[in-house]
This record gives sequence, C-alpha cells and structure tokens, in this order.
Amino acid sequence: MKVEPRDGEPVNGEPVICHLVGAAEWRSGTYRPASLDTEGFVHLSTVAQLLGTANRFYPGRTDLLVLLVEPAALPDLRWEAPSPGPAGTTAPIGTFPHSYTALPP
Repeated sequence: MKVEPRDGEPVNGEPVICHLVGAAEWRSGTYRPASLDTEGFVHLSTVAQLLGTANRFYPGRTDLLVLLVEPAALPDLRWEAPSPGPAGTTAPIGTFPHSYTALPP
C-alpha cells in the first residue's frame, strides 16, 4: 500500500525527503545533479526544510520541481550538517539528508 505524505508528516515512520530541480534539468530515468560530481553528494531536504532551501539557493526561480524521494531507495542516505550557502544567507539549523549516489527514477 502506498501512503501519500500530508503536510510533511512522516510516511511509514520515515521523513519525507525532497529534492529541488529546475524543470529543464529534470529528465526521466536516473537523475544525476552536478553536485554529485562537484561535492560528492545530492542535496536533499525534508518538507520542513524545503522552503528555506528554495529561498536560500533558488531565489526568484519559478521553474522548480519538487521531487519526492523514498528514503528506502537511497541506500547511502546520510544526515549531515548543511554546506555553506551563498553570501548573505542565513545558515540553516540542524542536519540535512544527502545521497551519495544518483537519484533513481
């Protein structure tokens, strides 16, 4: 049975994990963002962190898609301190989910 997230609530005991991507960057199949090559991981957020991530790293963008990622599909999911953001932005509090492999479709 598939359970849909509602207002960021955990699904089957797991937090809802999200990834922001520009519509032009998204393709069906395995998605490999540039950060995987440049930083070694894919930046992810929880639903509660999503708005802060969008405001901090994508101000003014109107083409963003939100991918919902099943934590079980990420065997190497790690919760880590956030990377530094653009100058003049407030550092987030807490840890963020990171995947060290490309996102499965």
